[in-house]
Amino acid sequence: MMKKHAILLLAHNEPQYLMDLIDLFDENFYFFIHLDKHCDFSVEDIEKIKNNPKVKFLKKKYNIHWGGFSIIKGFLLLGKKAISFPDIGYVHLMSGQDIPLKSPKDIVEFFQKNDGKQFLHHFKLPSKLWNQDGGLERLRYYHFYDLINGKKQMNYRINKYLVLGQKFLGMDRHFSKLKMDLYGGSCWLSITMQCFEYCLDFVEKNPEYTKAMKYTFAPDEFFFHILIMNSPFKKTVVNDNLYYIDWENSKGSSPEILNESHFDSLINSGKLFARKISSPTSDDLKSKLLQSIRIDQGEN
Repeated sequence: MMKKHAILLLAHNEPQYLMDLIDLFDENFYFFIHLDKHCDFSVEDIEKIKNNPKVKFLKKKYNIHWGGFSIIKGFLLLGKKAISFPDIGYVHLMSGQDIPLKSPKDIVEFFQKNDGKQFLHHFKLPSKLWNQDGGLERLRYYHFYDLINGKKQMNYRINKYLVLGQKFLGMDRHFSKLKMDLYGGSCWLSITMQCFEYCLDFVEKNPEYTKAMKYTFAPDEFFFHILIMNSPFKKTVVNDNLYYIDWENSKGSSPEILNESHFDSLINSGKLFARKISSPTSDDLKSKLLQSIRIDQGEN
């Protein structure tokens, strides 16, 4: 029997695009969706999404904060529901601003050919790829992005000064006590259900791990990486998250919003997914990509 794919998805805006995104996938994909507690989806929008047969679970529970542990809480909530479906073979972490670059058939075939592999972009910490002590500052000091909106410049500065105060006082959260090698990378990943179940089981049996991850900065960029790269699944990891993301032209802490000028690069990238898609900047690109997928599927 062909295994299904679980898409664990966090969304906070653009309900129509979320509905369009779900429609891009076929019956081989199940959606488990968390809506930001403060999102502006109407009751009618939520009902439309819930009534899609590909949507197996939808919850509006947490206020998801950029850079905060609430992102992990959202994914764990969805994951605990997804593992109750015995026909799922792969789990994908996505957002409501992503888009597939291949047809559902091509995506399914890719994972059939690569069955048992974990697709996880990663690097060992400390790393020159991250600022602030090679990324260790994210873990060594308390960050308060679950309490404040870090996207606001004033709040970002407040957190920066709080970290400086901790350094002055000689504080250190001593992550070495976890006795695990530290890794970081992109939070978007595609892993086997067996690997994902291992992660959930570890979290359940080792509450000190979750406790250590709270009040870190952007834990979605190392929470699962540390677990997987310290597990028996490490030998099955491919260092690729299968995503096209434009960081070269990004401004600040978010990747470039993709537009029509990215089309050729996306199609020739060899990737399965892309981000960041947002209306109206991405509208023309989205139309061209949808047409490309339909042609790939043999549709007129």
